[in-house]
Amino acid sequence: MVTCDAPVLILLIRNERKEKFVDVDGGIAAMSIIMAAQHFNIESMCLGVITRFPKVEEILGLEKGSLILGVALGKMKGTPVLKEKTIKSKISYID
Repeated sequence: MVTCDAPVLILLIRNERKEKFVDVDGGIAAMSIIMAAQHFNIESMCLGVITRFPKVEEILGLEKGSLILGVALGKMKGTPVLKEKTIKSKISYID
């Protein structure tokens, strides 16, 4: 697992219109933020799990269910070390 201690957190919030595809639009907006950050050598991490904590919306004074996702931004400290995983199964494709 890779985690971060980012100095910046951008929260994507639904507006009063709450269009049908607002979650898709939020994902597209997050992707644009991440790509722009990479251009400036800033690392990022999407935080979809933040929507699972109603206390976040309460603390920020947001309407319940209005938080789409968060994007954390910051400079990387060192090089991440990923643990090797054992492959439990292989996929076979049949032509």
